[in-house]
Amino acid sequence: MHLNLINGVLVFCLVISFIMVNLTFAQNLFDENAKENKQQKIESIDFIKKENEEVNRVLRIWLNKEPPKVFLKSKFENRHSGKINLEEYPQILSFLGDRKNPFGNMHPDAPIETKQFGKLVGLWKAEDTVWVNGEWKCCWSGVWAFKYTVDGFGIQDYYVQKKEDFPPPPRAIKRDTNLTLIRVFDPKNKIWNIARISNGGKESGGSNFATFTAIKKDSEIIMSPRNTESRLSVRMIFYGLERDSFKWRLEISQDKGRTWKKRFLIKGRRMEFEANEKNN
Repeated sequence: MHLNLINGVLVFCLVISFIMVNLTFAQNLFDENAKENKQQKIESIDFIKKENEEVNRVLRIWLNKEPPKVFLKSKFENRHSGKINLEEYPQILSFLGDRKNPFGNMHPDAPIETKQFGKLVGLWKAEDTVWVNGEWKCCWSGVWAFKYTVDGFGIQDYYVQKKEDFPPPPRAIKRDTNLTLIRVFDPKNKIWNIARISNGGKESGGSNFATFTAIKKDSEIIMSPRNTESRLSVRMIFYGLERDSFKWRLEISQDKGRTWKKRFLIKGRRMEFEANEKNN
């Protein structure tokens, strides 16, 4: 009987030992799994952080190349009162001529598309932002006037940039920069024909005379040089045309128009003008 009792105790101890070993193994396995899951979670979090950092890095690079960041930092709204004294811009004053109706009127028989550029009729203060040595630099200012011409069938503008307020490149010529463009819409071919005359010449980086065409695409008016043989493609785009503001950008392409890069920006704000009564 004593022998049977001893054997029973031994079996019981073996069973308990077996259970304890298995419990320990299970606990270790659970701990290893928990540790592995925790490590995977940490690695996942690190991966997400790295992904976000990369996304943020790309966004920062992209944003640093985008002109709107420059405009947001602009002092443009604080620099100008909303009025321009045209005694300081006699060229514009002469261009506008009739003080009673300085901007003219669109002729009733003119193509309806004349209103595309007609939205710009008026007087504007222009703020220049230029891509120089790999970064955007702001701000230089000019005055830009648009009016109906040729009995209301065309749009003519006149732009003046003071020699002391001329952005690089090119550096200022030794006189104020003046240029004028005449735009007439061709209803048959659905295109704008444009001629430009300037007092710049080669020393300012542009020719004295040039011709362009323009088309309206969605909400943008895209203006391109006519018959250019240059390897560098250029286009000028009016966009964001509102009652009291507009934007303009110059883009270049070195792959025949497959990709475009912004290089010159203008932000316009509609202005009123003042002049002495003797000029009425």
